[in-house]
Amino acid sequence: MNICISGELGSGKSSVSEALIKQLEGYEIISAGRINRESAEKKNLTTTEFNELLKADKQFDLWLDNQIRDYGQRGDQYIFDARLGWYFVPKSFKIHLLTRPEVAAERVFGDGSRLNEQYKKVEDALDEIYRRKEAERARFGDFYGVDINDFSNYNLIIDTSDNSIEEISDLVLKQFEEWQSERFRSRVFVAGKSLITSQRPDSNGSLATIPKVKYENRTFHLLTPVDSEIDQEGLVQVEVVKF
Repeated sequence: MNICISGELGSGKSSVSEALIKQLEGYEIISAGRINRESAEKKNLTTTEFNELLKADKQFDLWLDNQIRDYGQRGDQYIFDARLGWYFVPKSFKIHLLTRPEVAAERVFGDGSRLNEQYKKVEDALDEIYRRKEAERARFGDFYGVDINDFSNYNLIIDTSDNSIEEISDLVLKQFEEWQSERFRSRVFVAGKSLITSQRPDSNGSLATIPKVKYENRTFHLLTPVDSEIDQEGLVQVEVVKF
């Protein structure tokens, strides 16, 4: 079965894809981001500038999207490292990665492989992350009528802020196996340090084994008390409540 990995800049999409490919025999990575960056470099543009260009000209987007769709129809052992892979390859295990903005900025700032995305300071990388996020959300919304921030698009959402690539890929593989063998509701795993108690949790009723949270402004806010102390170094399964 195909796997689609989407996520925000600096969330570790490519790194997790590379880790998975070592454990899934016969799989191949199809990276939309790599194609996008190489195309931007050829035009001597940053990726954000290239995304702005794409808003005015759909031709490259259509070509890239057709490539991803064709691969999805051609076989079932691909890992799609693509923000809209889940949309163009609907029969797939759909993963969305995210991370705290400051962590993402540190990662992007220190990534020497992004030749057309070099920054003088971490704050510049953080500004670029916000600009890229809004540009992509607007473009995908205008072109395809989808909201990449809607968690219901995905089978598995993971906050990669504080765990190693090996830990994240191991979790993905475990969830992938369960998804293939049983009824599987969308699952969300958040780094313990990412859970914020911005208000007094509702203490009515029993303590929650899986805490309820709301996701607002790229932050997870804890809504209910839990039956044990939250592991600050680990990943916590949560239920995201919509308002």
